[in-house]
Amino acid sequence: MNEPPITFVPEFNPDTDIVVGNEPYTVEFDEKKNEYVVEGPRIEKMLGYTNLESERGFKFFQEFLKNNEILDKLEALGIQEGDTVRMYGLAFNYYKE
Repeated sequence: MNEPPITFVPEFNPDTDIVVGNEPYTVEFDEKKNEYVVEGPRIEKMLGYTNLESERGFKFFQEFLKNNEILDKLEALGIQEGDTVRMYGLAFNYYKE
C-alpha cells in the first residue's frame, strides 16, 4: 500500500513566529532588594524562546529591550550603570551603550 508521505511542519521559527503583541509587562524598582524588576507575559515569553548564550539571541534580547521601551522605562525610574535588573530567573547589571 502506498501511504501518503508524512510532512513535518516546523513548530517554531524565531524569525517569523515571535509574537509578543500587546501583552502587558511592568518595570519597577524593588527597594527591599535594591534592584529593578521587569515582569509580565511579554517578558516571560521572550525569555522562553531566546537563547542568551548565542550572539544572535543576545542581540535579539538587547533589541527587544530597546524596541519595547523597557530601557526607557528603566531610565525614567533612575537606573544607573551597574544597577541590577531582574527578569524572572535572569539577573544582569545595566550598562548603557
